[in-house]
Amino acid sequence: FIKGLPNNSVHSYRIVFLLAATERSDPSLLQIISGAQKIANDNHCSLIVELAKNEEEEQCVFKRNVANSTDGFLFYVSFHASLDMLVRQCDRPLPYVIIDHCDRAIPCNYVSPNNLDGGFMATEYLIQKGHQLIAFVSNKFSCTLNTAQDRFAGYQNAMRYYHLSPISSPYLLDNEQHMSKLTQDIKAKKITALFFVNDQSAMIAEHYFAQQGIRIPEDVSLIGFDDYEPSQYALVPLT
Repeated sequence: FIKGLPNNSVHSYRIVFLLAATERSDPSLLQIISGAQKIANDNHCSLIVELAKNEEEEQCVFKRNVANSTDGFLFYVSFHASLDMLVRQCDRPLPYVIIDHCDRAIPCNYVSPNNLDGGFMATEYLIQKGHQLIAFVSNKFSCTLNTAQDRFAGYQNAMRYYHLSPISSPYLLDNEQHMSKLTQDIKAKKITALFFVNDQSAMIAEHYFAQQGIRIPEDVSLIGFDDYEPSQYALVPLT
């Protein structure tokens, strides 16, 4: 879809997978890399994985690989705008695909789950279990990403579809004050179920709840997003 390969090509194409170092602890990343590697091998391409710690390093890695005649890029990074600008400044067409989250303001080639429908499905599951007081939980950084925004919109759509009142903004998990507010509302029975922006956030909250004497699912039910592999080993395996 982005750029076709010539017929009967014997040239080995070079694709660079530029990855934010902050994502390296995610076990699903190995599955993504393995999938890319298989398709690359099947199409006369070599896949090079590069890690970058910050925006400046992402740009340096990109420029170095463009100078090394890289044929295309996969981006799984946090700072798409600066890379998009560099792509546009290249003196040759440079195909690239962004993985997982992107900047809505910039037209781009983009691969992601259907976060809107996924958010609806997760919320609907809780509603069908009998819950009406359902909250969406995230953190400040995730709230800036289109993935989290779509999941939150899916949550709100499901609540309205079932004639329930969604919260106007997500609960946050960034500090002790946020966690305390969430805990108080659970203990006050203002919330009976939580939909977390991702499984990692749900696991952090679950550990905190255990310290506060909140039982799962007796006091509150949890559902996550992403199918994060370690979540099956949580104190209570995550839905």
